[in-house]
Amino acid sequence: MSRCLAISARALAWFLVLSSPALAAGVSEEVVSFTTRDNLPIQCILSYPSEAPGPFPGMLLIPGSGLHDADVSLDVPILEITQGPQFLFRSLARYFSRHGWAVQRCNKRGASFDHAEDRPAILENATLEDLTEDARLALVALHGHPRVVASPLVVVGHSEGSLVATRLAQSNPDIDLLVLMGSVARRMDALIEYQLVDRNLDFLRQAADANGDGNLTLDELNLLDGNSGLGSVYVFNSAGILFRFKQSEGGDTVIDGFNTQTDANGNGRLHITREIEPALRREASRFLEMAADGSLGPYWRSLVNTESPASQIHRVDTRILFVHGALDVQTPVDEPLAMMARLESRGRTNYDVLFFPTLGHSLSPPNDFYRRDGGLTILDNLTLNAPRAKIRRLLLERIEANLAH
Repeated sequence: MSRCLAISARALAWFLVLSSPALAAGVSEEVVSFTTRDNLPIQCILSYPSEAPGPFPGMLLIPGSGLHDADVSLDVPILEITQGPQFLFRSLARYFSRHGWAVQRCNKRGASFDHAEDRPAILENATLEDLTEDARLALVALHGHPRVVASPLVVVGHSEGSLVATRLAQSNPDIDLLVLMGSVARRMDALIEYQLVDRNLDFLRQAADANGDGNLTLDELNLLDGNSGLGSVYVFNSAGILFRFKQSEGGDTVIDGFNTQTDANGNGRLHITREIEPALRREASRFLEMAADGSLGPYWRSLVNTESPASQIHRVDTRILFVHGALDVQTPVDEPLAMMARLESRGRTNYDVLFFPTLGHSLSPPNDFYRRDGGLTILDNLTLNAPRAKIRRLLLERIEANLAH
């Protein structure tokens, strides 16, 4: 009770500052650096209002899986989608800073600004513990910066970053609000199997099986995009299991029917349940075995062997805001619901929820790929599109409301 009253008193003071018209005008940015416990230099960008003296409330952004630069920029040219380079964290940081926040976003270990000098092996040889310690040091750098007030202090973790943020918040009483976007609840090995198998099967059943007979033909897949469905990430990721390939006279790799190991009876059709599903599960099992025994490196081993976030969430004392796109099929909406159920089972009610009913994993409109007629084929987005202004505004308003709770 006393902690909540203290936050409310502090919140009132900085809400008055945030109401100043000058803060909406512009943003200044500077590079902030720190050294990890294994002596790696990490560079971050700190953004803050340019037309007010500060100091300002602080926010740390922690990215999801992958070799992300500070902006979380990504371009995926293999997908037939309306896209281009996307900058999720740059968009959030600059918007929040225009509204009175000092926001820090960092290159992930091994990554560089604009990916100009990336060293992927550094991340591949890191563990979840390393990433959590990196986030702790980033928070120390943010907390100690002269542009940042001691409180309130907010940590935002997206996707894999929600695991890191949850671990960080368990041991850091300075955090006033933990924001988990696209969060994970189950063990990572279970989530990976879902991503490698179950969502692909859902797509094949719902979008590709045109006549609903439980089988796929090459003609049905071709109806999706005129390219055997390869414009979809779900077909593309399963291509080795689905198709047999050959070299054309021009030297291109082209589809030459279905994979004969999957199409065991050679009838030119793949039964989704009896033929495709067992093949996908075998591949997923092989991948997870290699991840667990260290064959894929320390990163994957630490990821699949860690506790489920749902089993840890009650150890976080601070207030939590769950932010999720209801159409997310990377970390489905069941994930934050499981975390909330865990909190409720422990008598915890100091959490809040912000669900967006029409958005996907990165709080963007779904855009996996489109048919030639422009119709949406499956409801999710697999690029890191920057959230639209309304979404950013709603998110910031909910963060501020939780700090005033």
